[in-house]
Amino acid sequence: MDLDGVGGDLHITMPYAMIEPLREVLDSGMASDRVDKDERWMVTLREEIEDAEIELSTLLGRTSITLAELLNLKPGDILSCDFTGKVLVLAEEVPMFRGSFGLSRGQQAIKFEEKVRRSGTANPENLPVKRN
Repeated sequence: MDLDGVGGDLHITMPYAMIEPLREVLDSGMASDRVDKDERWMVTLREEIEDAEIELSTLLGRTSITLAELLNLKPGDILSCDFTGKVLVLAEEVPMFRGSFGLSRGQQAIKFEEKVRRSGTANPENLPVKRN
């Protein structure tokens, strides 16, 4: 990119969930009068996407309380939740895996046990979505 004689690189980063619906279009190449695919572009895009850093988070369980109950919480209070013994692992707020929570070599860890099947909905687990 070049602006007023000053140049630099412009990097655009998108969450995988945003690109996934376009995967077939991206894999098929650009629609144009050219029939051949630009393999270099596809390889470079794939490498860049694979190198992208993403935020992982886990969900142990959920519960609902009123705002009044929240304001009246004190140290030592206990909230019951729907923890089933399985942890949900989210990548950029998108459910990806379920597993078991435990310890590995003295560190808190999650053992991935299954991949979350995603339907056509953007939020199949009906998770609260963080909005900025």
